[in-house]
Amino acid sequence: MSGRVDVPAGETGVIRVFAVDAAAGTPFSAQEAEAALGGDTLDKGKLEVVNLEDLLGVGLTGYLIEGLGADPDEVAPDRQKLDNLSGQAVIVPSSAFEGRAVTLEPRAPLTEIGAYREIEATPATGPLESQAAAGSMDRPGRGSRAPRLATPLAALILVLVALGVLIWLLAS
Repeated sequence: MSGRVDVPAGETGVIRVFAVDAAAGTPFSAQEAEAALGGDTLDKGKLEVVNLEDLLGVGLTGYLIEGLGADPDEVAPDRQKLDNLSGQAVIVPSSAFEGRAVTLEPRAPLTEIGAYREIEATPATGPLESQAAAGSMDRPGRGSRAPRLATPLAALILVLVALGVLIWLLAS
């Protein structure tokens, strides 16, 4: 079992990992994970129950870093612990709390492994340099393009059809 985990309101960019005790036997679901975390206000759609056998070759550490964007420096101290887990793990991103302050009280079969910050994306700065971006976005001045032919042509056709109908009605 683990102790209390206090999640502050407005938290973003943190990934929490909990091990599922292999003695639990049956596969664990997101609904069971929510109940075992003691947080009934979680967005179950954001909880991820991972079968660690599915991560062969990448490992849980690689999945956290490459798949979820966890900061490698944050994960490094727990690398061995993470990669030695077997069975299942529950991954809970900050988005599962929907900005609310939540106190988790994990109980068996869950054990808290750690919380890892995501790498903050740094936006590109400066102008984009590309041949496709070269040129001007200025709009041409009024009257600089040829008038459309479709509108007067459509009006002429309507007038001719109306005259034809009128002549037909008068002739009958």
